[in-house]
Amino acid sequence: MPLKIPVGRIGEWKHPQYGRIKMSQQTFDDIKRNFKEKTIGRDPFIRIGHAKSDDPNFGNAKAE
Repeated sequence: MPLKIPVGRIGEWKHPQYGRIKMSQQTFDDIKRNFKEKTIGRDPFIRIGHAKSDDPNFGNAKAE
């Protein structure tokens, strides 16, 4: 069974550092398409946890 982790929700917010953030259904459709087409040149992955000292992540899970 694939690991399913929510990565966001549809809406609009103001981030103190990055400014306006808008996520629409089109945003998520584009993300899904880019994952399937390996736009970044490799399979995407999810980092599972980080130590507070910014050490490397504890593990990875393949994203689908």
